[in-house]
Amino acid sequence: YRVAIAPQGVEQSVENNAVVVSSKILESRVRVLMVAGSPDADLAYLRRILEADSNLDLEVAVVNRSGDGTVRTLLGRPEERKLVILVDLPQAVLAGQPEQHLTRFVEGGGSLLVIGGEQALNRGYAFSPLSRVLPLLCLQAPNTLHTGAFPLQVMAGPARHPIMRLTNDPFADQAAWEVLPPLLAYQINGGSRPGATVLAWHPTERV
Repeated sequence: YRVAIAPQGVEQSVENNAVVVSSKILESRVRVLMVAGSPDADLAYLRRILEADSNLDLEVAVVNRSGDGTVRTLLGRPEERKLVILVDLPQAVLAGQPEQHLTRFVEGGGSLLVIGGEQALNRGYAFSPLSRVLPLLCLQAPNTLHTGAFPLQVMAGPARHPIMRLTNDPFADQAAWEVLPPLLAYQINGGSRPGATVLAWHPTERV
């Protein structure tokens, strides 16, 4: 679509009077599987955000005390989804067939989002086949989560990656990122893998 307004008499320039926007019509809703190691605030927040999007068909599973059989069964069929999200999921739940299936899913073009925590992105992940499709190197430590407030650092100006751009105005984007509340924890790691793109980083922590 091209949206435009007529030139006004007081304008210095009319170059920004029109904008072209696009819309993609989906054949069906995007199927998303979200699996969490425990029910917590991160899971609740993500669930609210994703369920509010009418384009998504969200299925949520949480590991419980009775075992992880259901979760492992769902993870054994990642190809039925467009996106799989792991929220602080212990590697023990992924061990064996699930991690093999997920690895092939990503290598075949599937999308995987891994959110860390006390149980994830640690020694178990470092030795998992899944590690070869993660964009960072996991450390061989039982717990790599560090707490402490810090401001997120994002590349400034036109060099900012498109996925991190909020608008077409780099100055407005920079102001928005600068007023973002501090994050409260981060996962230490061994750095990014060759070919990975770093989108944001801790201001002082280094690998």
